[in-house]
Amino acid sequence: MPAISLKAGSDINIDNDLPAISQKAGSDIYIENRLVKIKNKLVFLDDSIESIQSIPKEAKNANETNDIIYLVKNLDNKHLIEKADELSEMNSNISSLKNVYRETDKIIKDEKKKISGLYKYIRETALNYLYLEKDINIIRLKSFNRPKPILIKYNQLIRDAIKNQDIYYNLDNQYRVLQVNKARDSKNWDVITKPTLIPSPVAPHKKKMIIYGIFAGFIGGSLAGLVKDKIEDHVHSFSDITKLTSSPVLNYLSLDDDKSWEENLSIIAKGPLAERRGVTSILILGDFDKNILEDIHYKLNKYLNDIELIVTTDIIKAASSSNIIFVIGFGVTKKSKTIESMRKLNLLNKHILGTLIIST
Repeated sequence: MPAISLKAGSDINIDNDLPAISQKAGSDIYIENRLVKIKNKLVFLDDSIESIQSIPKEAKNANETNDIIYLVKNLDNKHLIEKADELSEMNSNISSLKNVYRETDKIIKDEKKKISGLYKYIRETALNYLYLEKDINIIRLKSFNRPKPILIKYNQLIRDAIKNQDIYYNLDNQYRVLQVNKARDSKNWDVITKPTLIPSPVAPHKKKMIIYGIFAGFIGGSLAGLVKDKIEDHVHSFSDITKLTSSPVLNYLSLDDDKSWEENLSIIAKGPLAERRGVTSILILGDFDKNILEDIHYKLNKYLNDIELIVTTDIIKAASSSNIIFVIGFGVTKKSKTIESMRKLNLLNKHILGTLIIST
């Protein structure tokens, strides 16, 4: 990092799960309101879990299916609500069928099996969703109990880092100029041996060589690419990201051109994040160098005012935020990891704001 204080501040941030501290997030009223909301949510989740657990695992009559439908419709989960509507429609359908068929008829038995299967799925999925939401809110509650000395030290280190930022960039620019001048002054190598020339010219079949070479290169390259892609399971293109995340690409950071990072990250802060409020999580998908992640966190936070920013690899922590941004690297992030993260976030009904791409 450009300054020791910035690195130390980032270490405290990551070790203690600290968001970017703003005036709004530090106020007593804001913290008290957040604590009340989280505690109320935990009470609601505990009551919901207890109510669903009190319902039998297998539905024996229409009243039990109606109980699970009522409880699920009070949850903030679009997928479960759709399944509850489907179960309600099946109940209405079997009631109509009973006016025509007997209980022992195959069509009635088949319909009952479908209702029983859907009932079990809704009950199990609802419990999993409630337990996951409870874990997330417990993490939120604990995040407000950090020791004051840590917060004071973190703020002091961040202030020192901002002061040292200009000094670092000036020294870095001078070093680059020195390296360029040093390379410019170096002498080129001269050829000191005579080349060996064949007395008689050789005329190879250039057309055949070109055709064979193109054909072999195309086949070999295609096979090698397919085998490598299957083995490594890495994301390699924009189309891979679009298919896996179904979210827009916010910007592109090149490791070969780190000077453009400040501009590209400021565009994200002043564009997609400008109208956002609450906590924003940067969810890291892949094994990136720690300095790269710290640089992204610092430069983004530099342009944000009332937004709490968390950089994490933990999907549970990320899911506690209002907004989520993926960080995906070409040749670093695995497709299976991206698919699994999207599945969990969809289950939690979380919206992906977009994807930030890192490439060499």
